[in-house]
Amino acid sequence: MIKAVIFDMDGTLLDSLPDLKNSVNAAMEATGYPVHTMEEVRGFVGYGIPRLIRDALPDGAPEDVYEKACRVFYDHYVQHADNETHPYPGIVDMLHQLKEQGYVLGVLSNKAEEAVISLCERFFPGIFSVEAGARDDFPRKPDPTRLRCIVEELGLRREEVIYSGDSDVDVLTAIRAGVRPVAVDWGYRSRQCLVQAGASHIVSSPEELIQEIRTGK
Repeated sequence: MIKAVIFDMDGTLLDSLPDLKNSVNAAMEATGYPVHTMEEVRGFVGYGIPRLIRDALPDGAPEDVYEKACRVFYDHYVQHADNETHPYPGIVDMLHQLKEQGYVLGVLSNKAEEAVISLCERFFPGIFSVEAGARDDFPRKPDPTRLRCIVEELGLRREEVIYSGDSDVDVLTAIRAGVRPVAVDWGYRSRQCLVQAGASHIVSSPEELIQEIRTGK
């Protein structure tokens, strides 16, 4: 029986791609490199900001340029993280329904933890028991360490927990952590990508996700 659902954030709960693109391009402009389209940035998202900036810069970019690009990105994103970001349709209602039905809810993202907490306060106040993001003392997804720790902190067995996300990174994280992966196809990766990562349960709407959680064994 499922007792808790942990969600990825970007591409799962929030459509944050426009703000991520704007901050990436602020970093590119500051370091003298070409800016990127929305679709290009979509392909970079998923492994955390250090990898995002690494992928946005050309191969062979000097380390000091990479470090400057990271600083510019972080400074810009802190100021503009919710300019265009918004929950996907039906997400807020879904979360309230699940919470009212007694499920423990949480977030685990590769976004910096302070940004995760800020965005949860902005868009989902009072919903989540766990608001976890990237920290120096934990490896980033798809490493399963942080997700396993969250399950232990909640006092649950792994089979009682679903991890839901929109990317191959999320599917791999759930599988490696021993929890049930439920992927969503409205985010930043294709269904084919999710299937190739090992997803056996993929939903196309918040309503389908509710049903999948309710019937989870």
